[in-house]
Amino acid sequence: IASALFAISPKATSPVSSFLGSAPVALSSVSSSTALFMVAADFAATGVTFFTSIRIPAALIAGSAGGLFFIKLNQNKDHQSKLQKSLLFFYHTVSLMALLLALNVIVLSTSAGNNLLLGQRNTVANSVYDFLQREIKYEYVLTRWSFYASILSFLQAVGSRALIEFDLLKREKLRSGMIVFFTMAAMISHVLHLVNDCLITYPNFWQMTVGVCKLFLDRMINRKSRSMLLLSFTSAIIAFGSLLSFLPEYIRPKEE
Repeated sequence: IASALFAISPKATSPVSSFLGSAPVALSSVSSSTALFMVAADFAATGVTFFTSIRIPAALIAGSAGGLFFIKLNQNKDHQSKLQKSLLFFYHTVSLMALLLALNVIVLSTSAGNNLLLGQRNTVANSVYDFLQREIKYEYVLTRWSFYASILSFLQAVGSRALIEFDLLKREKLRSGMIVFFTMAAMISHVLHLVNDCLITYPNFWQMTVGVCKLFLDRMINRKSRSMLLLSFTSAIIAFGSLLSFLPEYIRPKEE
């Protein structure tokens, strides 16, 4: 996961330089007294490589998340506590989110790669990051955000599944449950640190999420062919509203 995160980071230098292409630009380790010369280059092939490579880890996450979501849990629903019901609800939600976000990465990267292959973009820039931000910002930013979010959702699904499957919410298994919970919390926190450290335009992942929403709304408003975007936005709002309205009823203890 760490190597994949650094592979799609525009800040990474050495071993990622081979992944992103050998751009003849040095943006770091430059003293104030040293002139910075930025040499423009053609980054079309490197951009295609980025979108092609990110599909591989996204496909692995999609396959694993699909297995988590569709494998039935052996749970006796008549004897579940409110905490167990809440965790089960959370588990199905994040596993579904991991699956959909990973599939979104695959579709976005394929679409962006095909767009670059048409040769209709200005591929000359000072860096790969500048090129992708300028020419296909929506696809580039949304691909990265979806990949990061799918990893975070997948890790939460794995931790929830472990707590549910091995009945670690019971009082007699409290220590085992704490081990699983804090281990996953440590991993998720470390991944978030890597994600935040990889970002340039946004200060952190949450600001990136806001930026992605703004990009989506801007595209939905300004695009001529926006009917599917409107349908997607409306469906997402209805689904989110239904989720919030259903949550209290789902975790309410069963009445005798």
